[in-house]
Amino acid sequence: MPLYQSNKVEISKKIKEFCFEAGFDAVGISQAKELNTSKENLSKWLENNYNASMQYMANNLDKRANPTLLFENCKSIISLAINYYTPITFNSKNQYAISKYALGKDYHFIIKEKLHSIIKHISELTGIETHRGFVDSAPVFERTLAVEAGLGWIGKNSCLIIPQKGSFYFLAEIYSTLELEYDNPFLENHCGNCSKCIEACPTKAIVAPGVIDSQKCISCLTIESKDDLPESIAQLANNQIFGCDICQDVCPHNLKFAKTSYGQHFKPIKQILNLNISDWEVMNENEFNCIFKKAQSPLARSGYGKIMRNIKAYKNGEEIQSGW
Repeated sequence: MPLYQSNKVEISKKIKEFCFEAGFDAVGISQAKELNTSKENLSKWLENNYNASMQYMANNLDKRANPTLLFENCKSIISLAINYYTPITFNSKNQYAISKYALGKDYHFIIKEKLHSIIKHISELTGIETHRGFVDSAPVFERTLAVEAGLGWIGKNSCLIIPQKGSFYFLAEIYSTLELEYDNPFLENHCGNCSKCIEACPTKAIVAPGVIDSQKCISCLTIESKDDLPESIAQLANNQIFGCDICQDVCPHNLKFAKTSYGQHFKPIKQILNLNISDWEVMNENEFNCIFKKAQSPLARSGYGKIMRNIKAYKNGEEIQSGW
């Protein structure tokens, strides 16, 4: 028999059990409400053109701030986090670097499957089928919602930091018309006086605590931008051709608490790890697709042309630095 409204506490507990069984590492539930402070902050960020080429960030601002506009009759939001950390690093002398999150299968595929499974369990439990899952697929203030659900705080590098876990986590949400038991928001900020992420960013993209200028961000420019990388960035990007982890790598919370993900789907693909600089530089588009599309890698979404653009920019940056 459906349990809806028979016991909010028990239903919420069961939903969290479903989430943990699906492989998520942190789960919290918040009440759907307007997020006006986040809306104001995003508006200021957009006014400063900090979104760079990410024009989609300016779309659907009202829906992003008001969950009920995005999903009708939404009452509760289940925020989830799943670990993707790997201690693997790249040798800058003979390898190009790829962000940790992109070393395995594209997380969109993995997490969507998990969300569908959880939603099915919730519907079977409650008899209510009005739920919708998101993982970078809709205008959602995912970090704000995670804070509201008690998962952690937003660090100076703008990442959600989970206490005693760190920030190497993918975030996802389930919007629901169920009225559930809500967790307390995470009101503390454990960054304190630390500014290691700000100091470590080679392009000075962290312009204020929690504020990223995407026009300077290596991750944004190597993944999102459709334009050539600026020479000033290419000279500082070292060997990073897809994404950047520097601001997370230096974070004390990651240095102390980050643990290798046990999820097999996020396991780094050996063929990618074994590529050296010369392999990349002679790679043609067919070879790229055989490696990255076959593995359902996030690099396949960017495509061969963009990755080669990044490699060319890096090589040009090297030549400029060498005075060639």
